[in-house]
Amino acid sequence: MIQLSPSMPSMNTENIPWLCFHDEKTNKSIFDLFSRNNKAVKFADRLISNSSYELESAAFALFPNFLPIGPLLASNRLGKSIGHFWPEDSTCLEWLDQQPAQSVIYVAFGSFTVFSQIQFQELAMGLEITNRPFLWVVRPDITEKVTDAYPRGFKERVATRGRMVGWAPQDKVLGHPSVGCFLSHCGWNSTIEGLSNGIPFLCWPFFAD
Repeated sequence: MIQLSPSMPSMNTENIPWLCFHDEKTNKSIFDLFSRNNKAVKFADRLISNSSYELESAAFALFPNFLPIGPLLASNRLGKSIGHFWPEDSTCLEWLDQQPAQSVIYVAFGSFTVFSQIQFQELAMGLEITNRPFLWVVRPDITEKVTDAYPRGFKERVATRGRMVGWAPQDKVLGHPSVGCFLSHCGWNSTIEGLSNGIPFLCWPFFAD
């Protein structure tokens, strides 16, 4: 365990980004990338950051040349948001309109998270036994080389209260009054979008989150 300052939480070194993969070559590539970045930022007078002093005062105290200008949300950007690799299914907003206030579990794991078939099925069964409505973003490549990873009969059993989409307009979903919590990998965009909308989190970090 390491701690960068007394005012910051301790971190397990196993969660450092360049140690997250089992492949030594990938770990070395990420370490080299961080090393190059750290050398490059020394030439900058200021570095802007999509954050705020209120969210990360201890971190900004360590790095006074960082200038927080956020949180900046996808809804405030011009043009198409970065990270939208799949077409949004906006019909999920109509589905949300039909759900009670603060009742829906919104489940989304960003652009890069990949589950094993066992993880995916455990998540599906967990959502099923909550007996609550849920909106689940299931990318086409969210599982490891499995065509249909859902548990047998899952779609039929949750048909009246579960909605699965390939990609969702997340900023609008998180701002919808029927959403009660956000099950997330806690990437930074998702984190600030959820916080800005006052949505409670259930956290399942994936890689460097």
